[in-house]
Amino acid sequence: KPFCPSIPLPRAGDGGCLEPTALRMSKDRTAGGSTPAWVSKYLSNLVAANAKPHEHQHWFVGLSCVVLGIAPAILAFAHGDLLTGALLVLVSFCSFMADYAYLGTIWNVIDRWYALAFTIFLTRRVYEHVPRMTVMNLFLVVGFLAYSQSSRTKEQWRWRHSLWHFVMTVDISFFLDCIYSSDALKAQRPS
Repeated sequence: KPFCPSIPLPRAGDGGCLEPTALRMSKDRTAGGSTPAWVSKYLSNLVAANAKPHEHQHWFVGLSCVVLGIAPAILAFAHGDLLTGALLVLVSFCSFMADYAYLGTIWNVIDRWYALAFTIFLTRRVYEHVPRMTVMNLFLVVGFLAYSQSSRTKEQWRWRHSLWHFVMTVDISFFLDCIYSSDALKAQRPS
């Protein structure tokens, strides 16, 4: 068997080392030719529950699901932003259902799509007020999401996924405050 460096990437071919083209092109053909493997995986993850053996019910993960949307929702409601507050309550609900109450079910798919929709909604709003910070924030979001998804044990998942939720709680709250502070400044300026 060939020497295989320890790289946490998908294997290709006959189970040997990672082939150089494995991340570039999958063997699946589409109407337009080959589809990049990472695109195929991403798209399939949007419609599959993808239950993982290390995901399990734990009170700490359940708590982080609730805090994820409820804490920023309180901020939104306090500023009279009823739409965002209501959407954040739904973020918590979907997260709780997917990551605690009904692990490995259709709730994973619902949570994934709803989180994507809410992210687009909030990013569009925030970009109008603090565009540079919004773009820089993508690195934080993607980094913590990747850290959570790289979990291999129950302990790792419990800690990393809860950390992901708590970091996003602070992140969402920070950017909502940016929106509300910017709106308050605009309201104070004379026309």
